Order: sequence, then C-alpha cells, then structure tokens
Amino acid sequence: MEITIRRYNAEAIIEAAVQQAKPQNLLNSTLLIQNNKLCISTEQQTKTFDLKNYKQLLITGFGKASAASAKVIESSLGDYISHGLVAVNKPNAVKLEKTQCVYGSHPIPDESSIQASKALLNFARQCSEDSLVINLISGGGSSILCAPYTDAMHRIYLNEKAAITKSLLSCGATIKEINTVRKHLSMIKGGNLAKVFYPADVVSLIISDVIGDDISTIASGPTAPDPTTWVDAFGILQKYNLIPETPQSVIRLFHHGLRGLVPDTPKDGDIIFSKITNFIIGSNRLACLSAIEKAKELGYRTLYLGSRIAGDVHKEARAFWRIVFQYAKSFTKETQPLCIIAGGEPTVEVTGNGTGGRAQEFALTFLNEMLSAPKDIQDKISMLTAATDGIDGITDAAGAFVDQQTFQIMKNLNLEPLQFIKHNDSYTFFKNCKSLYCPGPTGTNVNDIYLALINT
Repeated sequence: MEITIRRYNAEAIIEAAVQQAKPQNLLNSTLLIQNNKLCISTEQQTKTFDLKNYKQLLITGFGKASAASAKVIESSLGDYISHGLVAVNKPNAVKLEKTQCVYGSHPIPDESSIQASKALLNFARQCSEDSLVINLISGGGSSILCAPYTDAMHRIYLNEKAAITKSLLSCGATIKEINTVRKHLSMIKGGNLAKVFYPADVVSLIISDVIGDDISTIASGPTAPDPTTWVDAFGILQKYNLIPETPQSVIRLFHHGLRGLVPDTPKDGDIIFSKITNFIIGSNRLACLSAIEKAKELGYRTLYLGSRIAGDVHKEARAFWRIVFQYAKSFTKETQPLCIIAGGEPTVEVTGNGTGGRAQEFALTFLNEMLSAPKDIQDKISMLTAATDGIDGITDAAGAFVDQQTFQIMKNLNLEPLQFIKHNDSYTFFKNCKSLYCPGPTGTNVNDIYLALINT
C-alpha cells in the first residue's frame, strides 16, 4: 500500500476519534429538552430537571473545550439561558451570544488564569437555591483556572504554584499526582468550587482527559469530592525529591495541613455535594471506539489495547512496539490489514533542551525500536500518534507519523534518533523528516491516541 494512502487512512481514523469527542457531538447525544424539562443521559446515569422550578438557567465552564461546549448549549437551550461565563485558553476561544469568555493560560498558569478564576468565583457566588447551573468541564481546566490558596495565615503566589507545576511536569509525575498537589494549593480545585456554588443545583458535564475517568482528577475535580489528603500531596513532593526546591510558604501550608490547622479539601458526604450531579460525557475510550469503527470501515481488522497508557513514555512506546512487532512478523499478503489502537497519556521526564511533546516522543521511541527490525517488517508498519486537542506539548503539532517515508528521509539526512531522544527534541526530528501531524487545535481533549497499521 502506498505511503500516502497509509497516511490518509491513519489520519482518517484519528479524525473519526476526534470528531466523536467534539462538544457538539457529545452534547447533542446527551441533552434533550421537552415540555420545559431538561433530560441529561449518559451510559452511566440519566437525570431530569424541571426548568419551571428555577428562576435562572446559567452556564459556567472551564477547560479547552468549554467555549465550544457553551456554544452548543446556547444553540440547544436558547431562550432558557439567562447568562453565563466560561474560562478557556485563547486558541480555543469561540464567539458566544449569552456567555462571557474569560481567558486563562495552558499548560502553565499565569496572571490571566488568576483573573479568570476570580471572574468565575464571583459568578458562582451570585448563584442561589433557585439557580440551575450547567457547568462544562474539560481538559486543561487545572491551569486555565488558577486560584492559589489564601487565608489569614497563608498566601501562595502564582509563581510559586507555577514553579511546582513545572517541576512536577518535568520530573515525570502522573496527571493524578500533579492534580493531587494542585488541589491542596487551590481555592477552586478538589471540590472547593462546589462550596462556592452551594446551594445552587449544579450539573457538571465533563469531557474526561484522565485515564479511568476519575471525576476527582479531571481538571483537578472542582465539583467532586476529593479522596486525596495533605499526606498524599506532601508525599508526592517527597517521592520526586522536590522538597528542597519547594517554596517555604508551600512547605508551611502543607505542614499546617498535616497538623490539622488548615482544613482539607471537601470529602464525600459533605452536604455541598447533595446539590451536584457529575456526568462523564466524553472520554478516550469512547473516542477510541469511534476510531475502531472507522478502521473497520476502511477494511482493517482491529485490536484495541485499551485506554491505559499512563507511564513513562519510553517504556510505553517500547511495549507498544513489541505488540506491533509480533503481529507484523506473522503478517502475510493473504492477511487482512490490521489496525492496532491504544489510548492514554504517557509522562515525559524532560532532561534536554529540545522541542517536542509526549506524542512525538512516543513516536520517536517507537521508531528507534523499529530500527532493530528487518526491513521487510519495517515496510509493513505505519504508525501515527496524536494528542486529541491538536497540541502536543508547546508545539504546533499533535503528533507524528512513523513510516517508510520517515525512514527514508532520516537515512538521507543521516539523523540519529537516539540523539534527538536524549535532547527531548522529537519535534525537530519529525519536522526534518516531513512527518509531523499538524491538524491544528481541535476544540476538545480526551488524551492521546496511538495507532499502528500493518499492511503489505
């Protein structure tokens, strides 16, 4: 099969996954309004709200898909909506009619994230018992909203919280670990926003960017009970040897939390959660299932490895390669083409000064493993990695292709993949090899998708 056709098929499969995860498709299949009643239904639960019981229907939200989601809600619910406010990063901004957009930064919070948080908290404080709030949560909310912890005894500054976030990202901490720390440094995360909304009825519609779809982890769980504690958060700093570089103000806050002098985040059973309903409307698993259907439509057999990629990017890529290699070895001209799909979000420990992202790093590690395979095996395999939000790391690429074209240009330019891996410079490698995948911002985020096509 020609390289261009293989790339076309790989892109089409990824695009099917991304389309499934876009707010319009997710919300249109979740919401139904009839006879002044709003019905919300997902795989897990269904709940109906009688709009006659409320004086106002409000929209709030935060995350990379919040503005696009708000646009769908405005279109669906129209005159029922009073007004709203969503926080989004600028690349994913959308013009809205009744909902104000405020802007925060991603992936590292800045002053705009603090201002966005203040705006949302002020909006939430205006909600009352006769308010119904549709709250739109998606990936990126943890940095787009940033309200560092402040009370009479403590004040955490943005640069201190940002430095800890950057250190955790660089040392390879999982998203769950990063969010555990951030929740204990925040006035919003870890169920704290639910306290501000109370006693309004709040429906959180969540597009998950977390493996396993734990609502207490997605966007750091602002409307979910937090099962993590001060002990957990402090233990993560110890695990990655970050105590020496952690600001003293943070250490002091954590020590006071450990001694019970500062309240922990809200837990399950707190009355505030009696007014909150959380729905998972989108996830990596659902997106991967759509990718599988597209692959079948294109004539491939499919193998779904699950949405569990979450560890070190190099270990995960090598494990993926071993599976692909075993299937490629037994593949013959008489065999139906095979598409192998996995989802998740690996971690990257940054040791170099190059440019890249986890999906590109995964692809480059996979390519480096392919070098040890016979050429006839290499020729059977095409691979594509993609961050579903269209932005891998801080690059303009979502991921990268690995195929015969990549190998040919690499050899022509005498490029050494290991050197690029050493410097975390996967973007430069794939740019040189004309193998970057650059669809642009997608308006949604359900982690990454990794696929390999095996053809003759």
